Amino acid sequence: MRFGDRKRFSLFNIRILLCLVAIFACLLGVSKIMAVSPAEANSEKIVRVGYFEEEGFQMGASDDAVKSGYGYDYLQNIKVLTDWKYEYVYGPFGDLYNKFLNGEIDLLAELGYTPERTAIMNFPDAPMGSSQYMFFKRAADETITAEPESFSGKKIGALTSVQVNVAKKYLASHNVSAEVVVFYDMKERDEALKSGKIDAMLAEGYNYFNDMGFEICQEGGSTNFYLTVTKSRPDLLEDLNRAQHKLFQENPNFINDLSKKWFKRTIATTNLSKEERKWLAEHDTFVVGYLNNYLPYSAKDSDGNVTGLVKDVVPEIFKSLGASHIKIEYKGYETAVELKQALLDEEVDIIFPVLYNYWIAERNDMLPSLPVVNSRFNLLYIGEYPDMTKARMAISTQNGIMNVFKSLYYPNNESVYCNTVYDCIEAVQQGRADVAIVTDLRTEYLLRSKASYKDLNMAQLTRGISLGFA
Repeated sequence: MRFGDRKRFSLFNIRILLCLVAIFACLLGVSKIMAVSPAEANSEKIVRVGYFEEEGFQMGASDDAVKSGYGYDYLQNIKVLTDWKYEYVYGPFGDLYNKFLNGEIDLLAELGYTPERTAIMNFPDAPMGSSQYMFFKRAADETITAEPESFSGKKIGALTSVQVNVAKKYLASHNVSAEVVVFYDMKERDEALKSGKIDAMLAEGYNYFNDMGFEICQEGGSTNFYLTVTKSRPDLLEDLNRAQHKLFQENPNFINDLSKKWFKRTIATTNLSKEERKWLAEHDTFVVGYLNNYLPYSAKDSDGNVTGLVKDVVPEIFKSLGASHIKIEYKGYETAVELKQALLDEEVDIIFPVLYNYWIAERNDMLPSLPVVNSRFNLLYIGEYPDMTKARMAISTQNGIMNVFKSLYYPNNESVYCNTVYDCIEAVQQGRADVAIVTDLRTEYLLRSKASYKDLNMAQLTRGISLGFA
């Protein structure tokens, strides 16, 4: 079977089976809907949801806007497990909070628990998440540092209730005298800091305040936040509790998964620190090391210029950081050993691509970046699918990644070392090795590169890798 095999066909069948199961479930749902009477069809509970705009949490605060975010995903997962139909009520947080207290809104997300609030709203059994509060300041303000004492005599903004309590508790625990300025709306608080009306503010750490010129200065503590229910709808509280229990039973890691999806990007990951800004100010050149023959990740073209993913990614990084004045230089190396040594000898500032694995990075005395690209591995082989418990593996010494992958997942298999990936494929064709392992992104490029590869079979491994800089 060209570019496939019986195992791949089996995996394909499994995927089809899973799709059929999903389709069957949908058909059951449709048939259930079609079977109900008009009275039952109209028995959905109309639930008015307060929907405020907050980057990463709730985006798309109008009927025509595309909605997304942590809070929106949470609402949709609850909706699947209830008979609710949402009606969104839009506006600033402060206005929605007042409407919520007046019973004009049924649900309002991201509220922290206080004993006082239990008298005016209902809290479900479980929180919808946890917030790590951070103190933010203007990046240009050097009077506030990482030391709590630098807050002395300053004005600290915080939203009413929970945030105010967190801010006051933090100041009291460090014996710092500062004024806590209470805000009822997020945007008003943010603008107050930007304009200098306050010196710092407390906010959730997942915020990144795009183009606001803020940076984190101190950690404020953590607290849970809830999807709260108006006092006038106890029936919704019962529905919410049942739905939450069901949701967490089906996926105990639901909250963690949601956080990873939406809160990966924060001000700490999208803004430069003081030390990083200082480095950029003192340098005008940034040197990137790469592998010469490792497309689509990196290579040197016929004119001697760098090409591949590395050429696309690095300039965009500096552009996004507002550091377009930095001149980027590229230095190519033939092998992963040479590439790593260039980094250790400080010939280059970073290298690419590098396997994202802390154990490997520690052994090689390197610091890995977060992953830039994720890729699975494919097996290339001749004839029947090999027994992977004892298959001889052709390993390229050029890029180093294959050897690391083998040491992690196939440590007991025999290695057949070759100079390049082309030599690895040749070893398979000649019977000196049973399989060659290549990344998914490189497979198509390699198979198209030579007509003699048409007899190779391919199967995808379940394990993958992440590649980044070091």
